[in-house]
Amino acid sequence: MSTRATLLGDFLEELCAATDFTERFDVYARYITALGFDGASFTYVPSLFVSNHIHVSPIFHVTEHYPQAFIEQYNNEHWEQYDFTITELNKNNFAIKDWQQAYASQALTAAAKQQLLIAKTDYDIKNALTIPLKNFAGVSGTSIISHEKNRSFNKLKKEHLETLQILTRVFSESNFADSAIATYFVAPYLSVLKKKELAVLQYIAAGKALKNIETELGITKRYASNLLDLVRERLGGISRDQLMCLFGEYRILDPKRGSSC
Repeated sequence: MSTRATLLGDFLEELCAATDFTERFDVYARYITALGFDGASFTYVPSLFVSNHIHVSPIFHVTEHYPQAFIEQYNNEHWEQYDFTITELNKNNFAIKDWQQAYASQALTAAAKQQLLIAKTDYDIKNALTIPLKNFAGVSGTSIISHEKNRSFNKLKKEHLETLQILTRVFSESNFADSAIATYFVAPYLSVLKKKELAVLQYIAAGKALKNIETELGITKRYASNLLDLVRERLGGISRDQLMCLFGEYRILDPKRGSSC
């Protein structure tokens, strides 16, 4: 059996033994590091968000040696607005993205190029690949970074790109198949919900009629309806049925979640 076949077999065995996303991500991190890459980030957007064009800042999970400060700057400065990988995904382009090849091209905006320059000069991300994948469950994006300069990185790609693609696809597909995966990536979007908003959502999710809400919660039907509309608007104007599907499917109607009103 070839070395690569052995590696992939071992990877699949360990991945299947993992009990949740965090353990799977740790397995993936060890194997891509063994290939010679320096780290990775992973993000996931459920299909409900994609199909309803709900634009949200990506939530990233990163390996130990991925520069966390880069992710913090990305989020703080809302770089998703200019991220060339997201721009291409919005065009339904799911090809592998090589950051430095993109930087050298004439296709990027000035803002997108500035992001890549900052990644390289401030965070030592000299090279990186983003591998996007999509299925009925949602869209994932895995960015694998390297501190190697172009010549060494090109050699690394030549030797291990095919294996990296297989590892990434298998890892991503295992996440798509996990019904709990979205809780890692959806719940944080809803952490800003206030107590009354959550109370109304929980009430509706329990199958209770909105006309009786004042008796149970002391909230008028009109006020409750307005709260629901505000939450729907915050999530891109989805319908009430889609809103309840979102909460029901991802099991995030936690009564302890939410800030004070």
